[in-house]
Amino acid sequence: MHRRLVGVVLALLVVATLGLALPLAYAVVDRESHQMLLDRTADAARLSSLAENAVLTGQVQGITAEVETYDQIFGISAVVLDAEADVVAASSPGLTLAEVQAASGESAQQPAEQVLAALAGVRQEPEGRIWPWSTEQMLVTEPVNDSGETIGAVVTSSPTTAVTRSMWIQWAVIAAAVAATLLLGALAARPISRWVLRPVAQLAQTVEAVRGGDLGARVSAVQGPGELRQLASAFNEMSETIGQILHRQRSFVAYAGHQIRNPLAAVRLRVESLGHDGEPQQEAVLEELDRLNRTCQGLLSLALSEDAELDRVQVDAAAIAARRQYAWLPIAEQLGARIDLEIPDELTVRTLEHTLEQTLDVLIDNALKFGGEGVTVRIRGERRNADHIRIVVEDDGPGLPAQMLQEAVIPFWRRTDAEHEVPTAAHGTGLGLSAVVSLLELDNSTLSLQPRSPHGICAVINLYGPAARSDAQA
Repeated sequence: MHRRLVGVVLALLVVATLGLALPLAYAVVDRESHQMLLDRTADAARLSSLAENAVLTGQVQGITAEVETYDQIFGISAVVLDAEADVVAASSPGLTLAEVQAASGESAQQPAEQVLAALAGVRQEPEGRIWPWSTEQMLVTEPVNDSGETIGAVVTSSPTTAVTRSMWIQWAVIAAAVAATLLLGALAARPISRWVLRPVAQLAQTVEAVRGGDLGARVSAVQGPGELRQLASAFNEMSETIGQILHRQRSFVAYAGHQIRNPLAAVRLRVESLGHDGEPQQEAVLEELDRLNRTCQGLLSLALSEDAELDRVQVDAAAIAARRQYAWLPIAEQLGARIDLEIPDELTVRTLEHTLEQTLDVLIDNALKFGGEGVTVRIRGERRNADHIRIVVEDDGPGLPAQMLQEAVIPFWRRTDAEHEVPTAAHGTGLGLSAVVSLLELDNSTLSLQPRSPHGICAVINLYGPAARSDAQA
């Protein structure tokens, strides 16, 4: 944007400067041409008054001496013609009308139109203007009159070298002024654009900081156009409002997670006090209580994610998947479903504690809940590299369209289309997937949902170790 603004400023400056310089250059040509024509016309009129008696009497000594002196001083060739266009007097011996006309770019074969007009008693100015690159001389004619009757004409041919030199000098001055103006404009364009865009740059830096998680970042007071200062102020107010909303949400989540843990601990104590240690049902209840406790811990992790460094541990994905399979088997048996496990041993990675367990619980729960009776849930795992493992949870249930799978991770999303009415007992809150996605994102891990062929859903969990996380953040 900075380069674009500089380009616009320079373009406008070029247009404005040339818009002034070109008419000024033309005015120089017009003025110099007109001034030379006035001077030469006045000289021709003076010579015409002196030539009147010579044309009438044939005594040409006086006028001859006059035009010779004129030629010697100013370098302007001149001839005096009678009514028949014959040369009566010339500024140099043997000078003819044809030579005078040729020096001015006119035809030497016959009197020029301008000469004929003068012999007819009409003063005709030369056509066109003198330009700096012109090489032809200026032809000026003046009738010689006697008592209102035209008896001859004075013809002069003036060199334009001095005039064209003056034009070149003035054009050079104009060009230098244009160049200096453009140079100063180019030097001033950057500071001006920086001044205009300073609030935008600071706003962009602050937006980037907020995007990176620094919700306390604000745009400092800057100088610049009023509209941009107003935008910066509005952004600060918006950031403040968002920060307050997120703070209230985190406070509520932390409070809920903490308050639920106390009743869970009491229930666990009562279950353990019932005796019958080692019975499958009691172990299953205790396992579920532990899972609920881990869920509460995940809520606390979400609430504290902006304020504290989270602990990461070495987790055994194969062992965790086996425990979750065992925990969900009773429910799967009630639904006539299967949970198959295909994960190699020693599939470990360093990541946030309990995140994988909660993610598997949510995915298995959804597969059993919405997959229908007889659904098969398959859990597979593989190591992609030293710091990356992939866990895949897929089912052969009815599945969802690709567009809905993208929306399924949005908080509170639930399928509502009438063609696939979900039983009331299976209705959820729409928070499970969004919660585990948030937990995975805390560790730069990912969860993606894809349609499975021919039907069903394939959920892909990518867990990254410290090295892979550092590369992703870089």
